[in-house]
Parts: sequence; structure tokens; C-alpha cells
Amino acid sequence: MVGHALKKGRGASRLAALALLGAAWAFPHAAAAEWAPTEPVEIMVHSRPGSAPDVLARFIQKIWQEEKLVPVPVTINNQPVISVGFAWLKQQEGNPHKLTVSSTSTVGAPMTGQSEVHWRELTPISLLMSEYIGLAVHPDSEIKTGAEFIDRLKQDPRSLSIGFGGSRGNPNHTGIVLPAQKAGVNPADVKVVVYSSGAEARTAVLGKHIDALTNSASGLVGPLQDGQLRVLAIAAPERLSKPFQDVPTWKEQGYDVVDSNWRWIGGPGGLTDEQIAYWEDVVAKMVETDAWKEMVKADHAVTTYRKHDETLAFFEEQETTMRGVLDNLGLITK
Repeated sequence: MVGHALKKGRGASRLAALALLGAAWAFPHAAAAEWAPTEPVEIMVHSRPGSAPDVLARFIQKIWQEEKLVPVPVTINNQPVISVGFAWLKQQEGNPHKLTVSSTSTVGAPMTGQSEVHWRELTPISLLMSEYIGLAVHPDSEIKTGAEFIDRLKQDPRSLSIGFGGSRGNPNHTGIVLPAQKAGVNPADVKVVVYSSGAEARTAVLGKHIDALTNSASGLVGPLQDGQLRVLAIAAPERLSKPFQDVPTWKEQGYDVVDSNWRWIGGPGGLTDEQIAYWEDVVAKMVETDAWKEMVKADHAVTTYRKHDETLAFFEEQETTMRGVLDNLGLITK
């Protein structure tokens, strides 16, 4: 009886093993070992050290290492411009150890000819955050409000020069042309000066080489607190917290405009479902850390975490919206 029971037990074990093997063939993703990085991870940023995307990427690097969210070293790879950076990332096809932290320009750059790489050739993994755009002038400026600024543009769109970092058609650019367009100004007529970074645009305003700048709120906090800039308007749905508590939104000043620069993280094309799921989980854990929440609050930003599929849908929506805006600016090349 005992021998029969043992044989019966062995038979059941074999059947169970065969059942598991069958399940493995039927559901290869479930059977495969969960993927995790096995070599150093490289985060590409298509701008110089000290730029907003670079600062964010290095903050992410810090959280991943301090919170032990990623078991391998993480390094930052700075590329000079978006065309070079995304060309490099495209060459890393299928490599889950190569990532990027990027911005709204990802969608707009291919339309304006600033990048040959379309976002569909990459693998967007998660949205991260959004930063609202502000308009600021030198403290000595005779213009005291956003509404006054737009009135000047209505009289003569070329009478004021507005600087920003990055490239034409990015959120810093649309941050001023959208309220101008609401006022009946041809957005293509607004005089803009493009700098390599927001910091350079701020220096130009401080030196009175240009009349104003547009920048994410995080880039205006220090100069506002130091009395170096006067912020006239914020393209947010409601007023931001201190030190922006006295800065009215564009909507409060008669122009129903909300504009933000959103950030995302992703990799090259050809990543597997398991690799995407791994990075989704890392980002989901990161945005729940105290360090992340404190950073977002300090930058007057909003966490906009979305999973891969949701991020793809968001990119599709943004492409449609941005094409209309860029077309009005005369920037569409393809």
C-alpha cells in the first residue's frame, strides 16, 4: 500500500510537472524569469549638464540608487541636442539598459524637422510630471501684468522680445504665443529669441538684452525670491503655492490658457513586455517616495505617472494637439 501510494504520488508529481510545462508553452511570459537589469543602466539626456532634463535625470538616478530600486549602477549620458540624442537612442534598439528622460519636445521635434526620430521608434514607458510655464520680466520693466504684456503684443507683436531655452515650438514658446493667439495676435509674428537653456534666457533678461522670458515655474523660483525677476502670469489651472501665491494665472487675466512641459521616461524601440513592466514598476515605486514628492512640490509641478499603454495614448493625443499649434506657428516641415 505504501509502495502504491508512493508510485501514485510520483505519478501525480509527473502530471503536475507536465501541466506546468504545458502552461509554460501556453503562457511564455508567465513562464519566463522576470527580467531585471544585469549591467549598468545609462540614462540619455539630450541637453547639457545643468539643464532641466539633466537635473531631473540626475535626481532620478539618485532616488534609484538611494532607495535601491535598481540593482545596478546608473549613469547619465549627456548628448548635445535632441536630434543627436534620439539618433543615439535609436541605435540602441532592443537594449533595456539604455533609457532617456525627455520632454514634450519628443513629440514636436519630428514635425519641425529638429529630429529624424519619431517617438513611435522609441519605447515610452511612463509619464513622470508636468511643469507649468510662467512669463517673467526684469523688475524694472514698466509692464506690470500679463494682460498689459498681451496688450503690447496686440499693438505690435514685434515690440517685445521673449526669450526661452530649447527650441521653437516647445512649451516655453507656446507659453506666450497661446495667450497672444487668444488675443487675436498671429503667433508667428511674436518676436522670440531661442537660447540653449532657460538659464541663458534668464541672464539675457537680467542684462536687459530681451524684454521677457518664459520658463517652467521651477526655473523661476530662485530669481523670483531673489527679486531678480517679476513673474507676470502662470499658465496653470489655478494659482501655485508660495512664492507664486501673488502671481495670477492667464485665466485670471482674461486668457483661458493652460500650458505645461511634461516629462517622460523611456527607452529605445524593441523592448519586451517584461522589460517594459520592470521599468514601469521602478517608476511607480519612485513616484511614491518622499524624495520624489518633495521634489515635485518644491518645483511647483504635478506628478502625472501613467503606465506604458496610457503613455502611448497620451502621446497620440499630444501629437494631434501639437500639430495644430505648430502649424499656426508655421513650423511644420513634415
